[in-house]
Amino acid sequence: MSFIMERKKESRFFYYFFLLISVAGIILLLRRPIGRAVTHIRENQSTTAQRGGVTLSITAQKATELAAELISAGFMSEPTIGFENGEVRLEATVSVSELIPTRVQQSYPELGMLVRMLPQNERLGVGFEVSAENGELLLELKRLSVRGYGLPLGLLPKEIREDIGALILSGSGADRLGLKITSVTAEDGCLTLKAE
Repeated sequence: MSFIMERKKESRFFYYFFLLISVAGIILLLRRPIGRAVTHIRENQSTTAQRGGVTLSITAQKATELAAELISAGFMSEPTIGFENGEVRLEATVSVSELIPTRVQQSYPELGMLVRMLPQNERLGVGFEVSAENGELLLELKRLSVRGYGLPLGLLPKEIREDIGALILSGSGADRLGLKITSVTAEDGCLTLKAE
């Protein structure tokens, strides 16, 4: 009887040993093709990046939705963003007296007169020329006006330009990818970034 018991223990040992060897063999066989597939995917991704990179875009509608959250100026409300003719256009309701502070009104009497003529809250129009340089997005302020009256470009707080840039990068996803921007187009309500 003890001989039969020893034989059963010995056969269990061989069974588990064979099972372990089989599983290890299957893992080795599968590991090689998976490793080759991952290497192949990585090679294809780098080749794609070398051939033309990535194209990212943001629509004016999406940018307008993000604008209310990202634009930090307290004197601005109801912002809308547009992309036309190579420009990023921002329109918003502003407090004219906050946009043109008293010290500026005193230095430039025509601006003081404009503040007194216009209602307290008026629509502001801002136009930025958009481009890419050294892998980064550039926004160059080209136009600043209230109710059609041109204003000195220096009146627009630099935070607004920074906020618009952040809005474009976050809305298109470029900020999360860490890519270098190679070109930018703003046409027909859509801003398109090419990056690598």
